[in-house]
Amino acid sequence: MVINFKSLNDNTVDDAYNLISRNGLIEYKIQGSKYFSKFDLKAGFWQVKMAEESIPWTAFTCPQGHYEWLVMPLGLKNAPALFQRKMQNIFNENQAFILVYVDDLLVFSKSYKEHIAHLEVFFRKVEQNGLMLSKKKMEICKEKINFLGHEIGEGKIYLQEHIAKKKLD
Repeated sequence: MVINFKSLNDNTVDDAYNLISRNGLIEYKIQGSKYFSKFDLKAGFWQVKMAEESIPWTAFTCPQGHYEWLVMPLGLKNAPALFQRKMQNIFNENQAFILVYVDDLLVFSKSYKEHIAHLEVFFRKVEQNGLMLSKKKMEICKEKINFLGHEIGEGKIYLQEHIAKKKLD
């Protein structure tokens, strides 16, 4: 089911919270790292509860009845900014080794021992905040990893081959 929130979005004040540039963030953050683990938040936006006063604005009617979203649906224009802010608030004190881009998370470390410690902190934060991770998208303790369209490892960062090829065409 697809709900068109165009009318609501046209009457919503823009959230000025900026999404971070993926390219610069990756290069800046992970320099010198040798171990990587990546995670995806399962049904990311649905992990954010709607503000009580906003719930009626998400109402829709279909043949089965009248419904309101209790969690943040896809299609709201401020959803990415709200979600990014929430995730950054959760992982803010760990930004030296956790990179957050909307629902994609990367844990990076300079040594294996340090990586295990970082993963323990990461999983504790996930549990404390009731977040759900996608098991099938998880990659843990890799020396080379694909993240946000980049191949990362061995002290280098490249665009993934299929993306680089598209840009050259």
